[in-house]
Amino acid sequence: MSLDIILYGSPEPVECYHCGVTSPKAPDLFSINITHNLGGMADAAGLYAVMWRPDEMTPPVKIAREAIPFLQAGLTKLRSNPDEYREMNPKNGHGSYENLEETALQYLKACWDYPDAEISASR
Repeated sequence: MSLDIILYGSPEPVECYHCGVTSPKAPDLFSINITHNLGGMADAAGLYAVMWRPDEMTPPVKIAREAIPFLQAGLTKLRSNPDEYREMNPKNGHGSYENLEETALQYLKACWDYPDAEISASR
């Protein structure tokens, strides 16, 4: 079981960021997947809500630019004491501190690149 985070654009025709071809429908601008085994670690770092349940935040986080401050704060907290968070690595070996850090960082970068993109978190 895993979480899929997707940033997608408007239904207006857009140029594909991979190949440059104009498409009649906007492709996903960014997508990433992470194991649910890291949910507890994400929660301890303040990343769980913005990554797993942005639609349930108050107010709901629907657009990439709205996620940026939460991702920045969570990454800062996560990086403040890596050893503490590494102790939370799943015992089954599926997922790690490094996985969560890299996923959150990639998500943050995508939010900077596509600030007007809509967020979908599929649990």
